[in-house]
Amino acid sequence: MLTKYDEMLCHQINPGFDEVGTTERNWSDHIWAGFFDTANKIHVGYKFGKYPNRNVMDAAGGVAISGKQITVRASRALHPGIDVEKVGPLAYDVPEPLQRIHIFLGQNDYGASFDIEFEASSPPMAEPGGHTSVSGFTINKEVRYYQACRASGKVSFEGKTYHIKKETSYAFRDHTWGVRGYTGVPPAGTWLWRPSQGSPEDGLMPAPKIAGFLGALFVVHAKDYCLYYTHAEGPDAKLLGTSVIAGAGGYIAFPPGDPRPRISLIHSELDFDIFPGSRRVKSLRGILTREDGEKIKISSKFLGSAFSLDAVGYHGFKHWWPGKWMGPMWLDGEKLDLTDETVLREAGMCMDTAMEFNVDGEVCHGSIQAAAAGELPKYGLRASDMPW
Repeated sequence: MLTKYDEMLCHQINPGFDEVGTTERNWSDHIWAGFFDTANKIHVGYKFGKYPNRNVMDAAGGVAISGKQITVRASRALHPGIDVEKVGPLAYDVPEPLQRIHIFLGQNDYGASFDIEFEASSPPMAEPGGHTSVSGFTINKEVRYYQACRASGKVSFEGKTYHIKKETSYAFRDHTWGVRGYTGVPPAGTWLWRPSQGSPEDGLMPAPKIAGFLGALFVVHAKDYCLYYTHAEGPDAKLLGTSVIAGAGGYIAFPPGDPRPRISLIHSELDFDIFPGSRRVKSLRGILTREDGEKIKISSKFLGSAFSLDAVGYHGFKHWWPGKWMGPMWLDGEKLDLTDETVLREAGMCMDTAMEFNVDGEVCHGSIQAAAAGELPKYGLRASDMPW
């Protein structure tokens, strides 16, 4: 079938845009977007995905205020509306590529909605890409770019409407496409699979389990630049050569129109504080090294707000995992109490945490997305303490 994209001069394979260049069923195209608003203390998270070889399009969005998070998740058959970026009340639009995007969560029965525009604070930062596999099992073969943004628009939560302004919001988005090994119900043997998500495919070797890792992506909005960094360490506290998330390293990027070239960050020596009795990152401190050898001293302080990424699909939630076939049309959601440790054992594997950063003496804002799994002796975490 033809789609609206087939009108453009951007084909790269012989089929049209209703197909991708592989039959790998774990091929996906993902959008993540989120922000923290310091004026209203509002946290928003959003995910949108397409899985051409699974005939699935799904999305999730949520709002967290004062430790309460309302999340809405939806899934539908990809065909025939393959070029319609809408799933139930969730939609995605691109008014100006690489500069402005729109995310929507329309009216629903769960009590949260939003209409938000993201405007770029820096050019998109593309990772070099890579291929991570263990015993032939592909964990990651994706391309990704990040972008720091400012958010503006409206958020509604339990009947009250909040106006979001660019001056007080710190936003971030990424776009990822390629093969993600943990799509649909993850294979047995991984830290990510939980019985509540359903049964994985039969007849496969159990996936290799990594002994342990701590992975963190943080984005910092400074006065005249943005800093992006991905850090991943193993159970021996040494940096992983290839991150199980996205590859270690980062950039300093300047605002659109600024002639200064971006600066690569090539090494990190970081320590993380973990909330007691949990696997959630509370803060960080340490040194980042620039490509020219200059050292950057960085630390962060928790601002009291966090958003469950699991609930919008980072590591699956309840009986849903991104890319899982849920039928022609499916909608679900709930309100979570993120102050309840019982809730956090199910929904707190990966959190987006609002931070005040200090970078070489300058006070900045941003967030840390982090996950800690398995054995991590440096932080007093044992594999037997995993919540599932």
